[in-house]
Amino acid sequence: MPQTVGITVPWGAKEGDKLKASTDDGRMFSVRVPMHAKPGMTLMVTIPDPVANQPASNEPVEVPDNDAAVLPKGTTTDGGVKPEDLTACFACCCCIESLYCKFPECFGCHTKTQFICLESEALCCKPSSNEGSLCICCKNEFELIKPTVCIKQTGQTCCCHVGCSVPCDKEVPCMITALGFTCMKDYKPVCQCATAVAENDDGGAPSTQEIARE
Repeated sequence: MPQTVGITVPWGAKEGDKLKASTDDGRMFSVRVPMHAKPGMTLMVTIPDPVANQPASNEPVEVPDNDAAVLPKGTTTDGGVKPEDLTACFACCCCIESLYCKFPECFGCHTKTQFICLESEALCCKPSSNEGSLCICCKNEFELIKPTVCIKQTGQTCCCHVGCSVPCDKEVPCMITALGFTCMKDYKPVCQCATAVAENDDGGAPSTQEIARE
């Protein structure tokens, strides 16, 4: 029967690169990195059964596009605030106050709390990207996760965002900012105005997939 194989996109890989993979029965495949796939994401690929009595061939064997999907790395729910969309206004080491001006995503509220291995996340009155849905009135999520910090709290209400994390992480990096001017970020000196809290690391499902059998 068909097998599903998960492949993590390595650092340095770019769109169009081939990643080698194998199934439990030893069949080798190469998977092209799709559009929007970023390092750390997982490609979930459904490998079809081998065709009986088919002679060995080096020609690519194509499978339907919907037999593969990209899963973003992390636990943040869809509709949550992405740190690369935040502009730091005030920051003192592990606490950051930011502007969230991405439209229309800035409508509504979003909060996320992490205490060691327990994470809770909630959305309220947020625009929905799901087909047929106009607005997320209320959405709550509780997860047991792999611990990455001792405690973290982030909250967004319209264009205002506040985050605090001990220790600091990618979503809430260590920063020193006053009146929109950042002099330190990630323990490195910075002299910059309107600094983004994180680098752009957007991801999403690809529009096409290509799997070749070697």
